[in-house]
Amino acid sequence: MANAKVALTIFSNPAETDRLRLDKEHRAIDDALVRAGYGRDAITRLHATQIDDIVTALREAHYEILQFSGHGTTEGFVLERDGAPSLLLTAANLAGIIAAVCGRVRVVMAMACFSSASVNDLITTADYVIAANGPLGDNAATAFIKTFYECYIRKPAVEAAFAVAKRVSSASDECDLLLWKRDASGSATNSVLVAFPAASGTEAICVDICEATADIERLGLRESDVLRDLTRKLKVHRWIFAAPRDRVLLPLGRYIGMFSWRDESSVTCQRLMRISPSVSEASTEAFVALAITYQDLFVANYRTKSPYDPGLRQAIKMAINDHQLAGKHLFTDELSTPLRALAPDEFKLARAIVQQNVNVAERKFHNEMFGEAASHLEAALSAIHDLVEAASERIVV
Repeated sequence: MANAKVALTIFSNPAETDRLRLDKEHRAIDDALVRAGYGRDAITRLHATQIDDIVTALREAHYEILQFSGHGTTEGFVLERDGAPSLLLTAANLAGIIAAVCGRVRVVMAMACFSSASVNDLITTADYVIAANGPLGDNAATAFIKTFYECYIRKPAVEAAFAVAKRVSSASDECDLLLWKRDASGSATNSVLVAFPAASGTEAICVDICEATADIERLGLRESDVLRDLTRKLKVHRWIFAAPRDRVLLPLGRYIGMFSWRDESSVTCQRLMRISPSVSEASTEAFVALAITYQDLFVANYRTKSPYDPGLRQAIKMAINDHQLAGKHLFTDELSTPLRALAPDEFKLARAIVQQNVNVAERKFHNEMFGEAASHLEAALSAIHDLVEAASERIVV
C-alpha cells in the first residue's frame, strides 16, 4: 500500500500568468506523505504541465485522485504549451482525456479559481469533485492540500478528509472550496453538492440543485452566490432533515427555495423563486400557507404504516381530521379568495378532488376499510400538491 499511486498532481503556471506558489503546494504534499509514512512517489507531480504529460501519466499508473493546481477560469484550466501562449484546457476536454485513458478516478481536485463552473463536466469521470467557488488564494490552497492528503492517506474517506481540510484552509485565507459527489442514482452526469460535510456523529447534507438550474439562470444569479447562501442556510437548519418532507419553502435572502428530501443524504432543490412585485401580500401569504399545509399532510403517520400495523386505524382517523381541517382552511376560509385568484382552474379542480376524496375516505374508515381510506387520502394529497405547483408558477417573477 505504501507504494500505491494515491494521486496525480498537475501543476501549471505559464510564464505570462501571475505567479502562484506551487512550490509551497509541492512541499506540502511531501510533508503529508512523510507524516503518513508513505514514499514520495505515492503522488506523481507534474510541473509546467502540457496535455501530453497528462495522457502519459494516466497511462502509466492508476490514480485515486487527479489534482490540478494552477490558474483557472469559468471555462477550464490553463496549461503550458511549447513555443506558444498558454493553452486553455476545458473541463469537458479534461474529462474526455480521463475517460479515454483510464475510465474514471475517485476524486478530481480542481484547485483553481472559479473551478466550480467545471463540476458538471468533471463529475462524469469522478465519484467526487472538489472545486473553488470563486477566487482561491495560495495560502488557502496550500493549507487545504496538505491537510486533505494527511487525512485521506491515513483513512481514504473523501468527505471526512474534505471536512477537516476545509476548516483548516478557511482559517488561512479567504476561499470557498466545495465538494460535489456523483449522484447515488448512478446518473452519468448528475452531481449533488455536499453542502455541509459530515462531522463527528452526523451525516453529510447532500443537495441536488440540477432542477433549479433553469431558475438560477432565469433570475440572472451567479451559481456561486446561490451555492454560498445555500450551504450557510442548510448548515444552520440541518435538524429539519430528520423527517422526510416534500415542497418545503426555505428563504434564501430575497429568494425562496423549494426543497424535498428523504433524509440528509437526498435533499433536492426543485425551485428557486422570487415573488413577483405584482403579487399582493394576501396572495403571498396564501401561497405560503398552502405549501405549509401540504408539508404537514405529507408527513402524516398513516403514510409510513403497513396495512397490518395495529396503529393504522388511529393514524387514518387523525389524517382524515387533518384533511378536513386543511380543506376548510384552504378552500372555504379567507385563504380561498387569493388562492382562487392565483390559479383559478387548478383551485377549482383541487377543491373538488380534495372534498370528494376526503368524504369517501371517511366512509371507508367507518366501514373498517383502512387501505382504501388511505388511497383516497393520497388522491386528496396529490391534488393539493398540484395546486402548490400551479400557484408557484403564478407567484414568481
